[in-house]
Amino acid sequence: MKSLRCHAIARGVLRSGESFDPIPSMTTIAISLCDKNQHCVDEVLKSGCNSSESDVLAEALAEFRIREAIRSAKLTELRAKVWVGIGHAERGDFVEFTADDIKAAGRRRQAVS
Repeated sequence: MKSLRCHAIARGVLRSGESFDPIPSMTTIAISLCDKNQHCVDEVLKSGCNSSESDVLAEALAEFRIREAIRSAKLTELRAKVWVGIGHAERGDFVEFTADDIKAAGRRRQAVS
């Protein structure tokens, strides 16, 4: 049981400290898939990677949760950097430049290369 719990935590399905139920309760829902997505599910099932449509969807949702957690972390990091920039601007700690200045600097770098 412990290895299943660790696997669930590592996959982002379960947060550390949450209880682990190896046989989670299930809700039956009806979903509609476009032909492309249905074909993808069928191919995954044919490959033997998953044993049921529910398993395919559960794995896809686990990956989605991981992707969203990464996106959220990147967004939080970006917001922190923006606030650092705002702090610099409020203190007057910045350099003014124009698009022409950027182009000229790029051309100087290319000339050196």
